[in-house]
Amino acid sequence: MTRTIYHEYAHAIFATAWPGAPLWLQEGLAEYFSTFRSDGQHVYIGEPLKEHARTLRASVCIPFAELMELDADASLYRDSDKNPIFYAQAWIVTHFLFHGLKEGGAAAIDRYITLLGSGESNARSFAEAFHISLADLDAAVKNYAEQPALGFTRLAARQVAIGDDPPFRAVPYEEILYRLGDLLAHHGQSQLVAAEAHFRQAAKVKSTYALAPAGLGYAALAREDETTALGHFQQALALDSTSAWIYYQYGRCLLAAGRKQEAPQKQESMARARDALLRTLALDSRFIEAQAQLGEAYMHLGMQPQGQTALEKALAGMPSRMDVARNLLQYYVLAENSARQTELLTLIGQRGGAKAAEAARESILRTQIDRVSRLINDKEYARALALAEKLRKQTDDPALKSLIDEARQAAAQGQLVEVYNQGVRYAGDKRYDQAEKAFLRVIKEGGNTELAGLARTNVTKIRIARQAAWYNEAFDLMRANAFDKAVPLLKKVIRDNSDPQTTRAAENALGQIEAL
Repeated sequence: MTRTIYHEYAHAIFATAWPGAPLWLQEGLAEYFSTFRSDGQHVYIGEPLKEHARTLRASVCIPFAELMELDADASLYRDSDKNPIFYAQAWIVTHFLFHGLKEGGAAAIDRYITLLGSGESNARSFAEAFHISLADLDAAVKNYAEQPALGFTRLAARQVAIGDDPPFRAVPYEEILYRLGDLLAHHGQSQLVAAEAHFRQAAKVKSTYALAPAGLGYAALAREDETTALGHFQQALALDSTSAWIYYQYGRCLLAAGRKQEAPQKQESMARARDALLRTLALDSRFIEAQAQLGEAYMHLGMQPQGQTALEKALAGMPSRMDVARNLLQYYVLAENSARQTELLTLIGQRGGAKAAEAARESILRTQIDRVSRLINDKEYARALALAEKLRKQTDDPALKSLIDEARQAAAQGQLVEVYNQGVRYAGDKRYDQAEKAFLRVIKEGGNTELAGLARTNVTKIRIARQAAWYNEAFDLMRANAFDKAVPLLKKVIRDNSDPQTTRAAENALGQIEAL
């Protein structure tokens, strides 16, 4: 029981100290510090865990490069019959970083997490922080684990005694109220009223305490009342413009509001969200969750390169976040980067299993369907139709097929409208043959639509106009006594017969020529 308490307490400490730590390191640190004990004279940290040592001897270990990619949905972590090897390997590599590596220790771990948060890959971050590559790590840790005895840290009690300037402070009453309110706010909708009561009381105790209105904003956002939440966050920022957390919540709230809005209000909210999240990162570059939210803001603003970069940094710092991976996948789809799509899909499958991979594939399809809509808006109907046809073959889901069919019909209709308008332009330029061809296509592909009906009317009109143009040309030739050239045109007018009146006039003219 004591080990469990220290394990969970370590989680609480490191969640604040190193919020960007990947899963393997979170659990490795918690296991490492779970053996903390004191006999009054000394404090002992990192003593070997015999059960983990037995597991390592009895099991086949997975490469640490793979272990470090696992997230909370992975069966090796989630399933109790499989996870002993995960915890054992996480513990031994963390122990190795503290005691088996000259360049290890807390400073190197801090450097590693900082590099991850900056967007560096796990492999490069690890190598730069600890001066050992992932390729060499497996053998090094294996040799370390096979030592007759592992080291640990023993400190004299006086070495950890609190000095004259202790690292603790008295917690003011308003902060106690806020912390209690925050705890309640994170326990579901049923506790929000009680949480808000604590936040309001904190504001009464100290009217300039910025976290009090920020807490009220958080509660309002949890109720999806973005308008009220924004007011609270603005009040909080007026009291403290240096808090990365308040700026982050403000940006998150603007994103939530923007999702419900239409242009141009939506674009304004997304731009403000982007600015708030950039301010968050300026205040705290390791606020990795802000990168994830920033990636979405950029997506809505059409800023593809910046959004892709933000989400790549977010995924590097939070490799277990499948929602971040799926959002990044959308950027790769929009960039038509099939290689990165395949790579990320494989990664999602490895970390989240078949269900997560299937959800990611559906996300790709939905992104592609949105892309069809954008192509239609840009009047690129041929590309939209080709993409819709391709997508339809990639799913058997009735709901997705319905969305694709709607997009396909919109693209086909848009294309026909474009063809119809081209026909109108041809007719205006008296290019009757081209106009007729365009309108006949609309009639053929338009079925019983109103547009096809208009095309039928226009075909009749341009045929009459074309027949009249031939007759007028023949008449001009007759006036110039070019009867040999006029006769073929008059016969063409008679054969066409689009307008009986024009046909009769041509027959009369032809008769006059033949009588000469």
